[in-house]
Amino acid sequence: MAKDKSKDRPSRTRENQLPAPSAPRNFDEATPKFCLAHLAPSFGIVDLPEDRQRSEFAKSIERLSKMTWRQIRLAYKHGNGSEPLPKNQILRNIPERFADQEKFVVLRYDGNLPMVGVRIEDTFHVIWVEAAFGDVYDHGSK
Repeated sequence: MAKDKSKDRPSRTRENQLPAPSAPRNFDEATPKFCLAHLAPSFGIVDLPEDRQRSEFAKSIERLSKMTWRQIRLAYKHGNGSEPLPKNQILRNIPERFADQEKFVVLRYDGNLPMVGVRIEDTFHVIWVEAAFGDVYDHGSK
């Protein structure tokens, strides 16, 4: 009896085809991840002068982490929302890693005190945490 050679040959069905590309991920529907690796010297959490500010920063990160980026974007900017900040309004040196960014993002952590950074996909890279208004950018007349 002859050996069935078809068992030795690889199947030429779907296994040889590339899968269809998946749709790009919508990061506005994702919850934010926070990166503190790029905090500027003198603008980190440990540099905040009051324990209350450090505590409020942690609470803010926890609260924002439960929202989607879309919810944050649509929320009131002086609450749980965000606001864009043009590069030319920043008073501090911008880290080389983010020098090509034209807009930065402001999130609030203690009342209206801001943390400023860059959003890349679903990650918010915090660069500056203001301890007092005007440390990072001019807030205009109050």
